[in-house]
Amino acid sequence: MISTRTAVAAAFVLNGMVYGSWVGRVPALAHQVGADEGALGLALLGQVAGLLAGATFAGWACAALGTRRVTLTALPAMCLALVVLSLPGGYALLGAAFFVIGFTVGTLDVAMNICAVFVTAQVGRPLMSFFHGVFSTGAVAGSAGAALAAWADWGTRPHFLLVAAVALVLVAVFGRHLPTVGAEQKAAGRAGKGGDAAAPRPVRQVMLWLIAFTLFCAAIGEGAMANWSVLFLDTERGMSASAAAAGYTVFSVTTVVVRFLGVRLEERLGPYLLLGLCGTTAAGGLLIAVALPWAAAGYAGLALAGLGFALVFPVAIGQAGKHGQSLGTSGEREVGFVSSVAYVGLVTGPPAIGALAHATSLSVALGCVGGVVALVVVFSRLAARHGARTSAPPGRVPPEPGDERPEPTVPQGTTP
Repeated sequence: MISTRTAVAAAFVLNGMVYGSWVGRVPALAHQVGADEGALGLALLGQVAGLLAGATFAGWACAALGTRRVTLTALPAMCLALVVLSLPGGYALLGAAFFVIGFTVGTLDVAMNICAVFVTAQVGRPLMSFFHGVFSTGAVAGSAGAALAAWADWGTRPHFLLVAAVALVLVAVFGRHLPTVGAEQKAAGRAGKGGDAAAPRPVRQVMLWLIAFTLFCAAIGEGAMANWSVLFLDTERGMSASAAAAGYTVFSVTTVVVRFLGVRLEERLGPYLLLGLCGTTAAGGLLIAVALPWAAAGYAGLALAGLGFALVFPVAIGQAGKHGQSLGTSGEREVGFVSSVAYVGLVTGPPAIGALAHATSLSVALGCVGGVVALVVVFSRLAARHGARTSAPPGRVPPEPGDERPEPTVPQGTTP
């Protein structure tokens, strides 16, 4: 019998596997249509636009149609888009295929995170970092398969057809075991009465804006690592191409390992203290990498950045879903809202860093990114205080996680 947790983990694996598969074949896709760097960049804008559109659409769709239904629609659509990506054609077809795959990935990201929030609440443990670790494992497997396919001189069409076929078989196996959340829950008579109607819109909730800003700052940092860290080690530290690429591998491996340790860390430290520590570690890693002019410091800084960034997304998204559940929803709109804001940071950050690097240097630009990432500490702290004040009985603010000292009584209407 397949458990709900296993089914949700399978969705994360498949999303990561498909992502790693096409990212690893971008050079082959460019060669397929004869695109140079500029034309390929324009085509990839379709994927960016699709991500933003999909994340925005997903929250509404999950609330209206049900999360399992959306997940089971997005997964096959993503596989179909992967196959279309391999078809010969011009820039327009490539850009359209990138948009569709971006849209399905953005939709699936939100839907599977809502499923993960549901499972987390069901088992009573903070499992979000585990699910994101599973996604990273799938991405590593997909990129390894892409490297193997390129080595064997496979075209993108047989490679992507094989990946899509494997994914569809797995969907058929685990799909019916995904949880029923949102509209499906209501149809089964298990949702709270009037929860969705009574809950304020996400854009009117201070708590969600604080979580969204936390994710926005972290997304700028993660985008910088993906787009600029290898170039930084190459041009600013004088490393060879292979040695510079190994730097991002260090970052990625650290991220995967720490995500599988995240459940125990969150249970021990609490979500907001953990977010603050992650922000401090990631910002410190970036600053070490740019401030110390040695290759070893570059590797150490990227390892620390990977350690810090690893848990920000799963923990923050988990708290957004939990906040929605506290308002009587299933967390669809809340997860969709904060994910959309995070995608904006992920999309706009790298070009802004490039412009700043052009005006100054890449070291200065990445140092500024470290300052932005440090704001994760500020916003997570504000979210912790806001959550404590809104959930505490009048006149009393509960202690911070790990602080067991008795708190003094605060008269109503005053600020501690």
